[in-house]
Amino acid sequence: MRKVFKGSNPFKNKKGFTLIELIITMAVLSIFTYLIAMLVQNSMGFFKDEESQVANQAALRIVAVQFEKDVRRHVFGNEELVISGNCYTITPVYETSVSYCLVGSSVVRNGTVIANGVSQFSASPYRISDNSVLLTIKSNADRYGRVNEVVVRIFVRVGS
Repeated sequence: MRKVFKGSNPFKNKKGFTLIELIITMAVLSIFTYLIAMLVQNSMGFFKDEESQVANQAALRIVAVQFEKDVRRHVFGNEELVISGNCYTITPVYETSVSYCLVGSSVVRNGTVIANGVSQFSASPYRISDNSVLLTIKSNADRYGRVNEVVVRIFVRVGS
């Protein structure tokens, strides 16, 4: 005996998703996931670049402070700061010489690297008119072309 359904067909009113709805939903979710992943990746790249900028600035400041200490401690006139190419030698009267050189992209103090990623390290000759030395340090450009720069005029106390 065959059962006959009256009213609606039980196979037509099934609740659920069709294959097309499932494919469209998966495509939309994939696009959102891709966009979120790209946003996170760009944010991480930006954070890494900013971290690099901070490290470059810190390295340049360390070089500037160390050079300033050495100049203030040892330079008393025109004879104590000798400039030779990319090297700057401070020759104190009673102590050993202190030498700063730009080797490749590193600043070297007495043979020890004190900063990397430097494109320019220069000190002006000792200026007798105001007893000063001008120090300029620039970092290598990052991937956005940004360059950090430290310019310091170091005044030397000259006493009698």
